[in-house]
Amino acid sequence: MNYKKIYDLIIERSKIRIINEHTYYENHHILPRCLGGSDDKENITKLTLREHFLAHKLLVEIYPDSKELKYAIWMMCITTLNAINEEIKKEKDKLNRILPRTFEKFKVSQRDYERYKQLYIDSKKGKRYSFQERKNVSDGTKKAMRDPERVLKRRKGVLGTKYYYDIKTKKSYKWFPGDPDIDLSKYAWGRGYKMSEEIKIKLSKMKELNRKNYWNTEIGIRVLCPKKMIKKLDWSSGRCDRKTYISLWSPTRLNDELLRDVHFELVKNGEFIDNILYIEVKEYASKFPRIWTFGFFEVCSYFIKKWIFNKNTIKNKDEFVQEFAKFIVDNKEEIKKKNIEIYKEFPNFNI
Repeated sequence: MNYKKIYDLIIERSKIRIINEHTYYENHHILPRCLGGSDDKENITKLTLREHFLAHKLLVEIYPDSKELKYAIWMMCITTLNAINEEIKKEKDKLNRILPRTFEKFKVSQRDYERYKQLYIDSKKGKRYSFQERKNVSDGTKKAMRDPERVLKRRKGVLGTKYYYDIKTKKSYKWFPGDPDIDLSKYAWGRGYKMSEEIKIKLSKMKELNRKNYWNTEIGIRVLCPKKMIKKLDWSSGRCDRKTYISLWSPTRLNDELLRDVHFELVKNGEFIDNILYIEVKEYASKFPRIWTFGFFEVCSYFIKKWIFNKNTIKNKDEFVQEFAKFIVDNKEEIKKKNIEIYKEFPNFNI
């Protein structure tokens, strides 16, 4: 197939078309900048979202050795749907105009998504990053974590995700809110995540760390952590009966329903006190390397108990979250002091 000829036809058609104000267009560099292209008007043309994606697919085939073009097509795969949704919302707000059906229906196929993801991963293999490149990534991540708008977008993307396992292909897929529902009656799909052998090995190593269940029936919380991590804690430990175990909340459940909102409220108000709210446990956990500190649970037990046992009495969650966040800020020194007592001599905890 002559990819260059198809690419040239798309560019030529874009140059002579009449721009429609109801259609969404994106600027495209005819000769990519990574290949020496400039920002001059002669090198830029307007393409529809579908044409833009197709143009970059063709460029990857025309220049298969370009790592930058592989990165560009992968970035389009993970941002295209967001661009569509934002533009649809923007256009519908203008006198409720109806967008062209072709625009609303466009979606990156799963085959394209998987292929360009793998191409991007392969292009990164063996690359050595300089100190400045690593520092730029680190600074960018820290900046993003302190931006309330970006934190909120990330929260929306994480909440409500599910895993599905295809029995026929033996592959697991992640479902995000807004994706089409999977018809379990039509395909051989099952709920849950199929663990790989690598994960099974990691879990078996975790068992060697001699972890224990710690729980506090008064607060209503149960936590699983290594015994050597706790130096002073007046909580029950070991095994508890099934009825008690079910009645207690895990930190993950509490985080999903309440604590994530509290943390966002702290970030929004410029309070970056993760070092007293979280503890790094990388040597004990690979999937969840941070957990809420026991000192936090002890000092903030009033709010946690109220949420777990008297949730129905809370009329306004936003006000409750704001009150909770204010209490944390006012009592951060007490939480820090309590953590020093509990995690004394624990090497991964930095006060």
